[in-house]
Amino acid sequence: MNLPIPSNIGFFNFFMDLFFIFISSLVKCLFISFAHFLTGLFVFLLLNFKVFVYFEYQSFMRYVS
Repeated sequence: MNLPIPSNIGFFNFFMDLFFIFISSLVKCLFISFAHFLTGLFVFLLLNFKVFVYFEYQSFMRYVS
């Protein structure tokens, strides 16, 4: 049984390969951006927590002494 093969299959594969390269690059870029965002958020929350604890400790020490 002979199945008809489109003559432009190489052309189609070329653009599918370009599409997959683009998508994989986009996913990699988004993952790195999300990782940087999470790292920045963690540092920001950690610093805010340290400042909060420091000021709460100062106000507690004012009431104790």
